[in-house]
Amino acid sequence: MQFLTLVLSSELLTAEAKLRPFLDDIAASLDASPDVYLKSPQEKKEEADARQEAQAQQEARVRQLTTEQAQIEDAGKAAEHERALEKQDEKFKDDLILTGMKGRRAA
Repeated sequence: MQFLTLVLSSELLTAEAKLRPFLDDIAASLDASPDVYLKSPQEKKEEADARQEAQAQQEARVRQLTTEQAQIEDAGKAAEHERALEKQDEKFKDDLILTGMKGRRAA
């Protein structure tokens, strides 16, 4: 048991150790069936696959939201540009009207 405590106290040692035999021995010493209380390799694989799928879905959602945000920003910039063009057009028309009025006054 001290060896297991030592192994679990260090990430480096935990990475090197095979923990399943420790768990099997502990279960056996407690008259508990490892098959009942410990995950099978298939169960661990299913859980890992489910986590991987959830992570992939989350990453896809983030990409989608990022794309949508960029589209919203682009639309905002386009609308702002359109408003600037409209203001410029209005100023041009106002300048034409003023120029025309000045020309009439001079004549």
